[in-house]
This record gives sequence, C-alpha cells and structure tokens, in this order.
Amino acid sequence: MGFWKIWFIGLAITIFTSVLIHEKVKINRILIDMLVVVSIVIVGGIAEGWVIACGEDCGTTSDIIFEVLTSCLIWLVGAPILGIFKKKQFRIWEIISFILVYIVASVFWSRPFINYYSNIEDINETIVVNEQENKLLYFCNIPVQKVSGSILGDVSGSMLRVDGEISGSIFTVEELQYWYLNENGDIEYNSVSTNSSKIRLIEESEKPYVKVITYRKQTRTVNHNNNEETTLTESEWKEYIFYLPEAIMQYPLDN
Repeated sequence: MGFWKIWFIGLAITIFTSVLIHEKVKINRILIDMLVVVSIVIVGGIAEGWVIACGEDCGTTSDIIFEVLTSCLIWLVGAPILGIFKKKQFRIWEIISFILVYIVASVFWSRPFINYYSNIEDINETIVVNEQENKLLYFCNIPVQKVSGSILGDVSGSMLRVDGEISGSIFTVEELQYWYLNENGDIEYNSVSTNSSKIRLIEESEKPYVKVITYRKQTRTVNHNNNEETTLTESEWKEYIFYLPEAIMQYPLDN
C-alpha cells in the first residue's frame, strides 16, 4: 500500500510545523493553520482511517471501546506536538475546526483502507501434502503376504481368522505394529496409533500394502490487490491405511 509513503511525507510536514509553532517563528498565521490542517489530514487522518478499517467488523463492546480509545490516543498524541492546546497559540474556533478536519479526514481515509482489506481473502483448508505406498510384510506380527496355512505369533488389535489355525495371544492395544519395505527396498518396522489408522479389505489376488497420507490444516491468505499469497500452517498429521486380504480380518465362526 502506498498510503504509508504519504503518511511519512505528512510526518515530515508535521515535524516541520511543530518546530515553527514551538519556536514561535514569525510566519503568516493562515500559513500555520494550513500546515496544521495538512498535518492532521495526512498523519492523523491516515492513522485513524486505518484504525476504522481494522475495526470495521468489530461487534463486541470491548472491540468498540478499543477503537474509541485508539482514536482518542492518536488525537491526544498529535495535538500537543502541533501545540493545538498550547495556551494562546490557537483560538477556540481554530481548535474546533481542527477537530472537524480530523473527523472528516478519518472518514475519508478509511474508505481506501476498507476497500483494500475487503480484497484480502482468508481460506481455511485441509490439503494432502504427501502420499506414500509401501509393500506390507507383517501386520500385528501376522505375515500378510501369505495368509493360507498356519499363522503363529501374537495378534494385536482385532480377532483374526485365516484358512488354517491361529496360535498365540489375542489382545487389544492402542497401537498397530507392522513391517514394510521402504523406498530403498529395506525392511523397516513402525507402529502407529489406532486413532490414525484405517483398514481396507482387498482381494486375495492383490498384494497387501500400507498407504501413508500426510495432511495439513492451513490458512491461505490471498491478497487480490497485488496477487500475493501467504500460508500459515496450523497443524499436520498422518493417516495410515492398511490394505489387507479379506480373510485376515474375518471373525472366527467357531469357538
């Protein structure tokens, strides 16, 4: 936004005007009044216009009070700098005129700020950052590449059934353990929370695998005024989907 460049120019004019007033430089009174008005219009008006634009959507009492206090603070800081309340410096009608100029300038400058901020869009979204599939070798200590015959070991999670017999202990845990082939062909172990896992059944002819999906919740801010875009990441998590043969996940029909 180019408003702040104008504001800094106005700040320089304000400092120059303040020096003239406080040093009591002999200068035409109308010129002094004009310099004060220019300072109020640019410095006070732009600052207050920005405050009005920022608080346009405020609805709570505390937001309104904050905006009013900020507006008063801008005036109370700026007025002494320009010597507006300095004894015998300005007449009452001049001070009233300055206040009216401040109000009008604030309303005037608020419109460009409001138009600017209305063209900024916040988009809350959840996106997929990455997807990865790995060949599954063991799921909860059960070999999943071959499900026929006898299966030995500890079975975690749900009760499993295959064409054969199951021996070992059956119990429930909060994590699922599995072995898989990584991208380099090495065998790796991992355990994941049951809350972040899903199981999908596949045909016996298909190969078991695990799909790891990385999600991200983010807020994307698009500034349509200059087509700039920023992204704020709020959270990131992974979901594990195990594709297992249907026979493995069937409950036993007999005791």
